[in-house]
Amino acid sequence: MREYVMCAIGLNGEYAKMHLADIPAEQWTVQPEGLNMHPASIVAHLVACNDFILVGAGGQPTLPEAWAKFADCPDAAAEAADYPSKDELMSAFESTRARLIEILQQAAPEQLAEPTEEKMREIIPTQGALLVMSLTIHDAIHLGQLAAWRKAMGLPIHI
Repeated sequence: MREYVMCAIGLNGEYAKMHLADIPAEQWTVQPEGLNMHPASIVAHLVACNDFILVGAGGQPTLPEAWAKFADCPDAAAEAADYPSKDELMSAFESTRARLIEILQQAAPEQLAEPTEEKMREIIPTQGALLVMSLTIHDAIHLGQLAAWRKAMGLPIHI
């Protein structure tokens, strides 16, 4: 079963790279009318959540403490200058994602069965479920937001 999950995770990663690579750095904080997010807010959110999950899985935080504020749902409430650069965000996205994938691939079944924090346990009961949810459903939700942003900006949506 793990190989099927890994296939879906890989497809999400490729979709993200394809849809982020061609966005000029100066457009990363552009917010089209009617949308309350932009690529920087979306990627910063994914990165902050990945780091949170890594810590929950027993790892050490790897991001600057100031990035924790991006764990809230992605919206463009922060000033454009508050966001890290495109290069910083892409590097952090790729590294935190790679670490989550590594944990998922290498974890023993009993590690994946460990409970999540009490506040999320009713919806996402185990560390394994949290890892899979984060790398599949959570990423896909926010990549859908990115597709909406691209459409609003007149950029192509790759399938």
